[in-house]
Amino acid sequence: KGPRTFSAARSPSLLNLISEVGLKEDLIFSCPSANTRYLWHRGKLQGAGFLFWPHAWRLFLEPFIPSAEDEETIHTYAKRRFGTRIAELFFDPLTLGVFAGDSRTLSMQACFPNFPAPLLRSLFKRKKKFPGSLFTLKNGAESLVEALARKLRATILLDTEVLSLEEKRVETTRGSFTADAIFSALPAHALRALLPEMPKIDSASLTVVNLGFSRRVLSKSGYGYLVPSKEREDLLGMIFDSEVFGGAGTRLTAMVRPSAKDPEKTVLEALSRHLGVCALPDQLEVHYAKQAIPQPGVGQKKKLLSWEASLMNFFVLGNYMDGPGVEQCVVRSEKITNHFFEKMIRN
Repeated sequence: KGPRTFSAARSPSLLNLISEVGLKEDLIFSCPSANTRYLWHRGKLQGAGFLFWPHAWRLFLEPFIPSAEDEETIHTYAKRRFGTRIAELFFDPLTLGVFAGDSRTLSMQACFPNFPAPLLRSLFKRKKKFPGSLFTLKNGAESLVEALARKLRATILLDTEVLSLEEKRVETTRGSFTADAIFSALPAHALRALLPEMPKIDSASLTVVNLGFSRRVLSKSGYGYLVPSKEREDLLGMIFDSEVFGGAGTRLTAMVRPSAKDPEKTVLEALSRHLGVCALPDQLEVHYAKQAIPQPGVGQKKKLLSWEASLMNFFVLGNYMDGPGVEQCVVRSEKITNHFFEKMIRN
């Protein structure tokens, strides 16, 4: 239902954390076929690499193209540097796949601050060798949370709502608490309800449909596919989980627009029309993730950083600050806690 595929090359802090909590032996790396990605384009699945490589030469012009003077949307950036076709065929579904958002409204600088450097490095730089390009944990990402909880020398209060926040005081449904410092990982909308002075940042909702078949039903192998907006589908994309990490049968995860009236019907129709799978799954679960993914529009990141600088003894660890990925959240947590302890030592 949540995150479970991570890039091995781009998750050094997450891998270190997994090792620190004793879960290194639980790592599972992806199969070679997981490097194959598809797009649903013009009524059929087509290899993303096959569609992109005729335009790949444009990447080499990047160092010679002046940067925009002002912050711009992902669509504006892509159209200005690569043309309308690349903006709609690649950047649009990429934005949907990562942020479940609209490339015409989200900030390029906030969402993909290092583009295209990672792509160029991947072409020329010798990578650290991993058994596979992606990894997950044998018992799911939840096992990392459980391992962290076991190692903490702290009291954890579950099912406890925060009612109000002050500089060093928290009022909850289980009473009030005073603290030397407060670290918040609340979602943006929940934290803003407690701190109205916080700049508003929208979050996208998403419906996730998990499917399981006791036998292999896919004729395609690969990571999965994305659906560009111009195809006007309720399905955003689908991940072939069993093809990525192996195992018996077939496991799939579909991402559906929250506006879809019947997510289950949407996915079953896509299975038949996109993948030629007419068999009904042995297991099917529908999960609605409300306001799950932050949508950093143009100018919002600057407002958040300015607000953060004004805080005293209050530290924000939410996925709307540096990015929604688990690696980004781990990096930010390390940075914030190191800063806190350095401050404590100085004082």
